[in-house]
Amino acid sequence: MLKRSMSVGLLCLTGHAYANVTVTTTEDVVQDDQVCSLREAVTYVNEYLSDSKKKEAGYYGCGGKDATALIILEKDKTYTLNSEILIKQSVTIQTKIEEFTYDNKEAGLHNATIKAKGAHRLFRVDDEKSEINQIAVNFTQLNLQGCGTASEICADQGGIIFNREALIFQYVRMFDGFANQGGAIYSEGLIAGDNASSASFVTMNNSIAYNNKAKNGAVLYMAQPLFSLQNTIVRHNENTDAEGALIYSANAFDDKTTNTDTFIRVAAIRNSSLFKNKGFLVNMRDGVYVNNITAVDNTKGLYLNAPGKKAHVSNSIIAGNHGQDCQAATGDTTAFYNNLVASTALCGVGEENNRNFDLSTWGNNDSERKLFAGTDSEGKCDAAGNYGLLCPFNTPKDTFLGFFRPRLLTMYHSLNDSPIVNRGRLFSDGSDQGSYNCESTDQRGLARAEAVHCDLGAIELVVSPENINRMGKDILTTDKHPIFFDILDNLADGELWPAAQCKNVFGSDKVPNNKKWVNAGKDWEDGCLRVEQTEAVTPVSKGKLELCTNAENELKLCYTPHSAWHGLDDFSLRIMTTASRFADAEQSRDIVVPARIVQEPVDNFKSSMIKVSGGSLGVFSILGLFVLALRRRTQA
Repeated sequence: MLKRSMSVGLLCLTGHAYANVTVTTTEDVVQDDQVCSLREAVTYVNEYLSDSKKKEAGYYGCGGKDATALIILEKDKTYTLNSEILIKQSVTIQTKIEEFTYDNKEAGLHNATIKAKGAHRLFRVDDEKSEINQIAVNFTQLNLQGCGTASEICADQGGIIFNREALIFQYVRMFDGFANQGGAIYSEGLIAGDNASSASFVTMNNSIAYNNKAKNGAVLYMAQPLFSLQNTIVRHNENTDAEGALIYSANAFDDKTTNTDTFIRVAAIRNSSLFKNKGFLVNMRDGVYVNNITAVDNTKGLYLNAPGKKAHVSNSIIAGNHGQDCQAATGDTTAFYNNLVASTALCGVGEENNRNFDLSTWGNNDSERKLFAGTDSEGKCDAAGNYGLLCPFNTPKDTFLGFFRPRLLTMYHSLNDSPIVNRGRLFSDGSDQGSYNCESTDQRGLARAEAVHCDLGAIELVVSPENINRMGKDILTTDKHPIFFDILDNLADGELWPAAQCKNVFGSDKVPNNKKWVNAGKDWEDGCLRVEQTEAVTPVSKGKLELCTNAENELKLCYTPHSAWHGLDDFSLRIMTTASRFADAEQSRDIVVPARIVQEPVDNFKSSMIKVSGGSLGVFSILGLFVLALRRRTQA
């Protein structure tokens, strides 16, 4: 057994210690000390990997015989750069990812940070060979922090990265990049005729760009619209030029390029949220495609400048942008269809069967047209009510990307009363997807509706058991105070149905008498809460369950144990929400949240026979006993 365990361990060691280039210091040093810095690691990839002898010898503590172009940083650590680093070869730089994980729920939550020490950018990505295809440079699960000084810029072009190649970002935060052009990224290359090798491309997936600033292109400045943003957040960035845009393309494609199928939709923004930015969001040129985005509470919306009829904006929420949701250049022909806008007078009415929804004429009064629940576009969502089409932007606990969730208001009699839900592409026969079909998933990666129309914007309301997690906690018999659970983030995209309206649903002033419901006969609580005991496991409830508020006045689910019992209390919560109430089948109008409390006595057991926690003496005493026993068996 011992030999077998050692073999497995050596396999793991061989597979990981030598496959990657692991950075072992957070300092920006270049010296022969067998400690690998980020700068040394990039130099190794740039200059040593292509030569087998140099590759095996390594560079100042970086690399080895089996090394690859994968540079690993430690999670939650900050790596400071004294000056920019030049990247000349394809490489991936990423935070160390734990092995044997079956989902990506932790992705982005423990990123390593690469930070500029002075007024300079972090990276220049350029192989200096415009005649060959672009190298691919991946940044994965990282925080890229620019110099972020209010008094000076980090660099004239590209406050965080200057790019001439193919950049790919996944689960990356880019912030504090200040420049004249390209606060975060300046991407210089463009397509020249049939030659695409000289172009540069930027792809951002599941990433966040915030607090970047520039005269133009605060987030991304490009020579041509060669970019893709998907499942990405763009927030609190600033353009200082009045005509600038956060995502800015300096030049349009030439006719030869845009008239080919390859480049009709070369650039795209999909399933993304943009809010609280200053300046136009995007200058829409031919070849740019925007679908299922939520663009709200910015000083300006989109600048439409596509005379070639090859730009599209569809299935999106573009409203509440200080009366400037859209501004069109002379001769613009952007296809702007099937969106929710503050006013069609600004953005156009769309085409037949794909009209835009005009929020200024929706409902009966301004209250019904109110865009956000509460008083701000960021924060917690108010309890279910009649006003506020979107919950404010919020990032749930242990989640990388926040979002705006559409609401189904209590005054709605059917889903058709919502200007957002099921208002996606209007090709109702499903025979032809057309140019404006919905994205297959939403910003969170959840599947959008296929049998019916999708929801406008970046988020699809998904009422599914797959989005409901078991609630529970291990407690001690000495715990007497209520135990708080977050209930609002576990409602499958709904909100608690008001207690005052439960009678309209169940025909009773109180929770109906049902032997399965622990709280039968009690007054209704929000959500028409019913507690159903799992009789096969714990037939009698061992605690009191109710909705309450904590010290921060946040609505919680509270469990108070009846006594100091030992074991578990297993039950389910049946809850009606603003979303589940529209289910076709009556038995499906609740969501069911499983819950389990395990109570254990305090472990006060202390062994008086052998002390094992008293330092090295205790450990060596135990080892001595084993050695003595082994010796006696050998001599016997």
